[in-house]
Amino acid sequence: KAKWKRCALLQAIWLFGLVIGLPASLRAADGELVPGLVAEYFNLKNAPGDFPKLTPDMKPYYVRVDPQINFEAAVDDFYGIKLSNSFCARWTGVLRVEKGGSYGFSTESDDGSRLSINGKMVVNNGGVHPMQEASGKIDLTAGDHAILVEYYEGGGEAGCVVTWTPPGGKDEAIPAKAFFHKKSDEEISWDKAAWEAKPKPAAVQKLAGGGGKKPSKIDKMDYGPFMINNIE
Repeated sequence: KAKWKRCALLQAIWLFGLVIGLPASLRAADGELVPGLVAEYFNLKNAPGDFPKLTPDMKPYYVRVDPQINFEAAVDDFYGIKLSNSFCARWTGVLRVEKGGSYGFSTESDDGSRLSINGKMVVNNGGVHPMQEASGKIDLTAGDHAILVEYYEGGGEAGCVVTWTPPGGKDEAIPAKAFFHKKSDEEISWDKAAWEAKPKPAAVQKLAGGGGKKPSKIDKMDYGPFMINNIE
């Protein structure tokens, strides 16, 4: 009996080591959460003055996984998506909260943005405007919560920064460690041919001293191994 227990224990240890050694993409095949938010970028025909109505048949121009939403105001290309004007973005996934309580959230954007948690709108920062901040509060329990951030840009400078103030904490860009998504949610059809045909943009031109008031910049983001630029 003791020998049988020892064999079972060794088998369990071997299986555990096998799972840990698998690539993240394979371990997450069953719907396990992986880091980052799924970002869908849509190329619009006209400059939006309000949140565009995205119908199910609209194919994104570009899809990737973003570790944070911390895009300071910039001109020209919007951080590698090959779009600068007349576009919108939708970030979806899970917000992981370690401590329950009242949380403050803010979006600072040029042009409009809004944030919803568990289907409830917490921040509405709509309209056509330069970098402008709007805030809201919501009570959250410890654990995972569905998050949706919507953003649109008409013309000129563009930026979108999402921050939170945890209970007893300070206002800061929501850290990458708090964002997750299901691996299966990356399976989105997008206009890869059109995106690849467009010339590679020049380096992002940030506005000196302007835009996002938060200190961390997009080029300092820790994308890590889960950054995806070309989800099939």
